[in-house]
Amino acid sequence: MKKLSMVIILAMVLTAGSALAGQQQNKPISPRDLSQAKVLKNDIAITNISVDNGCFLKVTFENKGNVEINTTLPVKIWVNGLMLKDQPILFDHLAAGASRSHIYCAYAKPIIINGIKTVKAWVGSVRTWRESLLNNTLTKSVSCKPNFDIAVTDIGLDENCILWVKFENRGGTRIHTKLHVKVWINRKLVKDKEMLFDDFSAGTWRTHHYTGATPLRILKAVTVKASVDTTNMLPETNEFNNTLSKNVECPIKPAAGLHRHR
Repeated sequence: MKKLSMVIILAMVLTAGSALAGQQQNKPISPRDLSQAKVLKNDIAITNISVDNGCFLKVTFENKGNVEINTTLPVKIWVNGLMLKDQPILFDHLAAGASRSHIYCAYAKPIIINGIKTVKAWVGSVRTWRESLLNNTLTKSVSCKPNFDIAVTDIGLDENCILWVKFENRGGTRIHTKLHVKVWINRKLVKDKEMLFDDFSAGTWRTHHYTGATPLRILKAVTVKASVDTTNMLPETNEFNNTLSKNVECPIKPAAGLHRHR
């Protein structure tokens, strides 16, 4: 009899446990359970303002959210209270927790820090984002003393009598930007365009050959004048070596179909 009672009690316990388990499986999700679930969050922040080794302004952005950012956002830059930039930046595949720096140098009008400057940077948001805007703006004092000095040091012709111009970075600061270059032949302006000087280290030189669809090929003795940074983009320590004039002459007869300068 005692053994039978124990069997009945055990059966009742197992039945109650199964019923309780079924109730837990069918239990609706409570607001507390929802609050504990992972919430997708967008959050772009400006974490630093500095300069690179060419005294160009550098702004660092960080994705402080938990989802990837892959969109274009508006960005504004002020230097000493004056707005210098108001243009969007594409943040393509900026992973959660990752950071990225934008250097204002080569592909638009550069921002060069000369002396001590107060820089304010702001990045916008997306209307559908629910992010904190407290880290979208940063103001910081930065300083740099650039030593820019780019010079035209030689003019000549290659073996095909194509004009080339030699540039030298005589300063102590790396140049990484676009500069206007002009070329005259016998006082006639034949070239006036921007040229990209990318990673032009201090103490180095490079030559530019005017090839392409309409190469500058010289037929006979001419006077060539070349000038770099004609818009005074760079604050140089020496502005008197940006221009050079030289007489050049090609001894060979040019092939037909090439652009000629007599």
